[in-house]
Amino acid sequence: MKNLKTVDDFVLSSEFRSWVLNPSASANIFWEKWLRDHPHKKDNFQEAVKVVQAIGRIDYQADREFTDNLWKNIDSRLDQTPVCERDVVPLNIQSVTKNRKKRPGSNRLIFWSLAASILLLITSVYGLFQNHLQAMHEPEAISTILKSNPRGQKSTIMLPDGTTVILNSESTLTYTSEYYDLERRVKLTGEAFFEVTEDPSKPFVVETESLITTALGTSFNVNAYPGEVEEVTLVTGRVKIETHEAGHSGTVLYPGEMLAINESGAIQKISTSSFDHIGWKDGVIVFQDTPLKEAIAELEKWYGVDIILRNYPEGNDMNFTGSFRNDNLSNVLKSLSYTMPFDFKIIGKKAEVNFKPNRL
Repeated sequence: MKNLKTVDDFVLSSEFRSWVLNPSASANIFWEKWLRDHPHKKDNFQEAVKVVQAIGRIDYQADREFTDNLWKNIDSRLDQTPVCERDVVPLNIQSVTKNRKKRPGSNRLIFWSLAASILLLITSVYGLFQNHLQAMHEPEAISTILKSNPRGQKSTIMLPDGTTVILNSESTLTYTSEYYDLERRVKLTGEAFFEVTEDPSKPFVVETESLITTALGTSFNVNAYPGEVEEVTLVTGRVKIETHEAGHSGTVLYPGEMLAINESGAIQKISTSSFDHIGWKDGVIVFQDTPLKEAIAELEKWYGVDIILRNYPEGNDMNFTGSFRNDNLSNVLKSLSYTMPFDFKIIGKKAEVNFKPNRL
């Protein structure tokens, strides 16, 4: 063991390879003591461990050209010294150890020829393993996962930690490939309902244009469509909501509470006894004294259509009230026309609503 100096010396040592690939208590004690007695060989020792471990993991197949050149090299070495009995030298262990007359020293020539060729192979493979080890330590590129719904479509998304997200129409959810490695953070544009898997060591964070909502195990709704009031409604558990502005200490919500922030940054905390406004996740659309244009925008988003208003009476305040579960657009418009006189027709992805001025 005193001759172990270079990385190749360690790799070629059967005792060393046996210990790395199949460690035992006695072998651990031996090599720990050996390393303490030879501290100046620590770097080569550790590098050799990596090489042997890599050899144990990777099934390396040399290409045909490399193998042919290797054997040609062996043959050329053997041809330089004549062998007294035969032209072809058997290379397996059994034939080498048979009792037969040979020129003195021929075994030694064969041995060193093979050793030199094997060392050449190991050196070449070692270079490949070095590249493999370097690639293993290079950080993987972080990718972004995007989930998006067009107008008129909703979807259910299962995040890597088991958290369920119901994503509304015209909404986008993004997160990175590092999700759940360091933290659970998603970004939302539009509206989504979250049922969060509990993990106290990694809080769940939803980031929107104006708000940052942090939760553990809970369920809540986030409405953050561009150009509209952002709202967070808590159903179960507890969340803490912060703004992107420095110095904001955060607001804690409890079940049945809602926080809203308008475009000017004004925050309002509201206690609500009804969750009608988040019925969308269950296929329910609710209008409660809802202004006409706001209701029309909701219907366009819900059904994925463009609704054109004809003869709309500007200045006449009209509000919708009604609840519809998994109903088609034609039935919804027909029901609303009883309280607000208009005719309508639907052609493909367009609907035309024609108000009757003489009946308003």
